[in-house]
Amino acid sequence: MLSPRWRKVLRDLWYNKTRTILVVFSIAIGVFAVGMVLHTNLLVAERVRDDFVAARPANATFYAENITDEMVARVSKMGGVAAAEGRSSVQVQVQISDGEWAPLELTAFPEPENLLIDRVLPINTFREFPDVGAERGIWPPGRREVVIERSSYFNQGMIPPDMVVGDKLTFKTSDEKIKILTVVGLAHESNRAPAPFNGQGFGYVDIETLEWLGGSSTYDQLNIRVTGDDMDEEHITAVAEEVEEKLSKSGRTVYFTEVHTPGRSPRDDILEGFTAIMFPMGIMSLLLSGFLVVNIISALLSQHIRQIGMMKAVGARNDQITQMYMGMIFLFGILSLLVAVPLAALATVQTARLLSSFLNVTFTEYTLPWPVLGVEVLIGLVAPFLAALIPVWRGTRTTVREAISDYGVGKGVFGSSLFDRALTHIRHMSRPNIISIRNTFRRRGRLILTLITLVMSGAIFIAVTNVHGSLLRTLDFALQYWAFDTQVSFNRGYRVDQIEGVAYTIPGVKDVESWGFASLRIKHDNETESEGIFVRAVPANTQMLQPILIEGRWLVEGDESALVINQALREDENLTLGDTLIMEVEGKEREWTVVGTVQILGNEPQAFVNYPYYMRISGNVGRAGQVQIITEQNDSDFVNGVTEQLQEAYERAGMGVEGTMTVNEIREGPTFFFGVIVTLLLVMTVLIASVGALGLAGTMSVNVLERTREIGVLRAIGASNMAVRKIILIEGILIGFISWVVGALLALPLGRLMSDGIGYAMFEIPLNYAFSPNGIGLWLLIVLVLATLASLLPAHNASRMTVRETLAYQ
Repeated sequence: MLSPRWRKVLRDLWYNKTRTILVVFSIAIGVFAVGMVLHTNLLVAERVRDDFVAARPANATFYAENITDEMVARVSKMGGVAAAEGRSSVQVQVQISDGEWAPLELTAFPEPENLLIDRVLPINTFREFPDVGAERGIWPPGRREVVIERSSYFNQGMIPPDMVVGDKLTFKTSDEKIKILTVVGLAHESNRAPAPFNGQGFGYVDIETLEWLGGSSTYDQLNIRVTGDDMDEEHITAVAEEVEEKLSKSGRTVYFTEVHTPGRSPRDDILEGFTAIMFPMGIMSLLLSGFLVVNIISALLSQHIRQIGMMKAVGARNDQITQMYMGMIFLFGILSLLVAVPLAALATVQTARLLSSFLNVTFTEYTLPWPVLGVEVLIGLVAPFLAALIPVWRGTRTTVREAISDYGVGKGVFGSSLFDRALTHIRHMSRPNIISIRNTFRRRGRLILTLITLVMSGAIFIAVTNVHGSLLRTLDFALQYWAFDTQVSFNRGYRVDQIEGVAYTIPGVKDVESWGFASLRIKHDNETESEGIFVRAVPANTQMLQPILIEGRWLVEGDESALVINQALREDENLTLGDTLIMEVEGKEREWTVVGTVQILGNEPQAFVNYPYYMRISGNVGRAGQVQIITEQNDSDFVNGVTEQLQEAYERAGMGVEGTMTVNEIREGPTFFFGVIVTLLLVMTVLIASVGALGLAGTMSVNVLERTREIGVLRAIGASNMAVRKIILIEGILIGFISWVVGALLALPLGRLMSDGIGYAMFEIPLNYAFSPNGIGLWLLIVLVLATLASLLPAHNASRMTVRETLAYQ
């Protein structure tokens, strides 16, 4: 049998359903936000790690020409090499629809079913696209067959729409030949950037089919795994140097060598960026939820002040009353967990599905780890307990005399301050409007807590719109950096006059510029080396770049040992202007001086050197490995058409084309990436806005309850239903408007802080900040709608009160 005070607690929960719902959802939002972010991060990180390990990632990758099976076998027998495998790729065009083609890369392996390094695994279920027929797929592909990598489905326009296993695909090779392949399955390559990031789809064929499509019978990529400690980067680098030297001595050109960071997935940077974005937003939701609980519990204690006085009058002790209200808080926490835990689980599943295409991973069946559940329970029970401590302590310390004498028309001290007296001099307004304004500032403590939730909601909403604008502005700046329309890379260096002569024969080509490139390493004083750095040799007066200088200067004609680096290389090697460093070119050590730093979107270490000087010291005078082209028109269809003609012309001239890339294709990857970031930010913003709406709804409901007798007096002297509703509605809208003004001001520094934080987390540079006035206007509309909706029910309830009910209210 429950004691009377616990029966009172249960009756308060049941008969004040609106307040109970407000408190439960206020706590639940904080539990939901932290639980969803924590669970998603653990789930995604675990899956990415498992995916990474299962693929048996390469320790080092070499991009070179004419790698034969014999060379692969020789490398695999070298000391320190545990396994070596070759790959070969070919660029083709896949027909999307009549007259529409898209680039697609096809890769072949010597024994695809027995891959030892960077394994490609077949998939027989595809939840995101269940009608594709993945369960009918086979691996490996046979003669005239193709297997499509799953991430190619995640961006429209990469493969034909509604393509399923068994369909025929039409391909166009570099020499304009049409080839038909049958789609026989889907596969997953976890250690490769997803297709949307690359701006093109990719798939797999056998060696014979690759040659039939115009590819080479030899490999252009070599992957190795090392013996011994494969987590020792110095050991891996040393083995990679020996392999690179062996390839070079065999007469092959090694274009680029990449030593992979041991134990680190290429997608870890993305996960860290996700964590840097989502966790602060989740913590903010929790803190605002705590403010909301404080507000509502304070109002509850204020409303129960006479009841507390009566309980003390009949002998209740402070500790008994405290236990009663803390027990109520505990029940609120239990109810909030029943709401938050299932919702957080559902949101985790949806967020994981969103990230599946983003990260190109397949998530296993949903599980709720005990640590995540423990954190959710801890937050749901402890956070409201801590938030309620001070309000409960103050409320239960009220004396019997103070509690019994607490009566009258309305509550809250008004008229004692200079601000209150200024409000009494408002003229030329209707009486209900004046009452609304004065009531807004009557309970200042409650008003401040309500404003905190609404102001932070508004500030974060506006800041997120600023981040969105900053992301797009950063992308625009990044694309302005590349001043060409399309780029063609060759499998080796060719004469510049030949490269540019062929290009100018193509209609629509306006300007042409040839570059060189190489993969170099910085030699450190401790005899270690950096990872491979992509170095471009460009003319000092290049028209194909618009460098965004962070510090120092750009290259000038006559520079010989000048080096311009990007921000990623500066951070990785801790370089400053004037630093000298050693890099080996064609077997000879050369000293370079850092003269400038440029901003480039991304985390790949890059550098620029003067084209004439570099080609001279590398023994390639008059040759180039890349050509950049400006076309007469820059719309996507025109540029794609010119690019196709360029590739065909170079192939006819006997020049091997390694690949092509248009600026539009460069744009697609970051646009997809930015879209996911903004989506995640908006999800958290909706949560925070919900906290603000609940806070205002709770405040207005409590205000109406506290002013019941005041409403009765108004009704007794003739106030109409509309007048009573208007008083409540105007008060709510005024609170919303004040929060909008303060939130808009706070959004200015907050937006800058968020933009810089996301920029450094994702790209190691601050975003190009863009303040969005549209966000301010949109939030004004949202907050006024929220304020109106939050006030409608309390206003309706107030207008339905009769004079007898209000004056009899206790």
